Amino acid sequence: MRYILTILLLGVTFSCTTSKHYNAARQSKSMSIQKSMPGTEHHKMVYDVTLRIAIDEIDSAAVRIKRTVYSKKGMIVEASLNKTVCRVPAKRLEQTLQQLSALGKVRYKNIVAKDVTDTYYDFKIRLENAQKANNRYLELLKRANNVTDILRIEKEVERLTEKIETLKARLDNLDRMIDYSTITIEYSRREKPGLIGYIGVGLYHSVKWLFVRN
Repeated sequence: MRYILTILLLGVTFSCTTSKHYNAARQSKSMSIQKSMPGTEHHKMVYDVTLRIAIDEIDSAAVRIKRTVYSKKGMIVEASLNKTVCRVPAKRLEQTLQQLSALGKVRYKNIVAKDVTDTYYDFKIRLENAQKANNRYLELLKRANNVTDILRIEKEVERLTEKIETLKARLDNLDRMIDYSTITIEYSRREKPGLIGYIGVGLYHSVKWLFVRN
C-alpha cells in the first residue's frame, strides 16, 4: 500500500512539474518567435493555392500540367475532367505557379497562407512531455514488486504510449503540409473570338486609344 501511494505521489508531482515546464516552454517559444519576426525561418507555414486557367490546347492540358508538377518533384493527388490537384515542395511553389500560369490565360488565382507555428510547437512540447512521463513510469515498472502496482503502472504506460503515437502522427501530418504545398488547377478552353469578334476588339482598342489621347 505504501508503495502504491509513493507511485501516485510521484505521478502527481511529475504532472505538476511537467505542467510548469510546459507553460515555461510555451512562453519561451513565443518569445523566440517574436524575436525572429519579421523573418520566417522559425515559422511553419501551410500554403493552399487555387488556379483557374483558360488554355488553348485543352486536350493536352492535363499532360502538360502533370509534366510541370513532376519537373518540380511534386505529385498528383487528384485528376478529373478539367481539374487537377497536386502537391509540390513549398520551396518550389513560386516556380511551379509561374510555369503553370504560362500554360494559358490565368482567370483566377488565390493563395491562402496559414501559420501553424503555435500548433506545431504545442504538439512538439506535449510530445516531449509525454515521452518523459512515459520513461518515468517505465522506471517505476522495473521496481514494482506486486501485481496491483504493475497493472496500475502498465495502464498508465499504455495511455501515454497511445498519446505519444497520436502526437507523432499529428506532427508528421503537419510536416507534410508544411513541406508540400497544395495547388488546385481548374482549366477550361480559351474561347477565341470570330471575325466579328476580332473587329469588335480592334474597334474597342481604337476608341480607347482616342480617349486616352484626348
